[in-house]
Amino acid sequence: MGVAPRVLCFGDSLTAGYWRDGREFHPYSSTLQRVLGNVCVDHVGLSGWTTTQMVSTMDDESCVDVCRRDWKGLRAKLREQNYSHCVLLAGTNDVSQDSALNIFKNIRTLASAASARGCETLVMTIPELAAETTHAQIKTTRRQVNTLLLQSDQEVIDIASLLPYASAAKADRDFVWEPDGLHLRPAGYDIIANAVGAHLTEGHLALASATSTAHMLPRQSVPTKHSQMSPTSQISHTSGHTALASATSIAHMLPMTLPTTHTHTHTSPTSQLAHTSGRTALTSSINTAHMLPTTHAHTHTSPASQRSHTPPTTTRHLTRHPVLELQRHSPCTS
Repeated sequence: MGVAPRVLCFGDSLTAGYWRDGREFHPYSSTLQRVLGNVCVDHVGLSGWTTTQMVSTMDDESCVDVCRRDWKGLRAKLREQNYSHCVLLAGTNDVSQDSALNIFKNIRTLASAASARGCETLVMTIPELAAETTHAQIKTTRRQVNTLLLQSDQEVIDIASLLPYASAAKADRDFVWEPDGLHLRPAGYDIIANAVGAHLTEGHLALASATSTAHMLPRQSVPTKHSQMSPTSQISHTSGHTALASATSIAHMLPMTLPTTHTHTHTSPTSQLAHTSGRTALTSSINTAHMLPTTHAHTHTSPASQRSHTPPTTTRHLTRHPVLELQRHSPCTS
């Protein structure tokens, strides 16, 4: 490829790592960087923004989201650094107000812009929302967008299959999801990081040759497009570590298996896991010397991720946003 490995994660509040009503942020890119080892991972998380807004501001040097955090548009950010990979997670804010086809086209436009800059581009499906339980059209639109993505020739991780909401037991929901049923807790964002990291190091994009993969999260085999997802893994949160457990009181914990990888090539199975002293150690030909640090959903505090840059040439302060993205009582609400 000729470009040193560097990953850009681009999207909305789910990429920003929004939680605790916007008082804290736990971007999955931070965990992803630890997963990948010596690869730099940056992120742009436009909280409250739709894909339509993202497409219309791709060249803007300043994009102020509903939390009043300032970012660059996609193409502007890609011009800032030579990125080898771009990961997109967007569409959550669109499903209550736009058609599935328009959302899909916008995501494809974003992906094409990244590809045009020489990036290997990975897109994720839109996760479930609590609002779907009372608004059937939101559920229908989201599923239609995901179907279009999965049937396209785009490189896709079906992250929605790893983050169930309605079908999850209450204890599991409380561990992974925020009370708003829209945003995730650190444990949920780490599930995304785990899936993306495994795909980049072992999937079609094959970033493994440039990484040490020193801090990989627990993983199981990678299901292919034509295979069935393996049974849900159970996890226990003990002794400051997220450990893979063969027997636990949490009967239906969210899967820590990898999502279905939709490519036109076969993805090799992941390495076997060895469970030792409260940690899950990866045993494979890849050097995996250290485990990911402690994950406690109720105590995680991420460093400020506010980016500073030179005075913007163009500023768009978009304050009109769907009610799905941020609750009215949120301190970030404009």
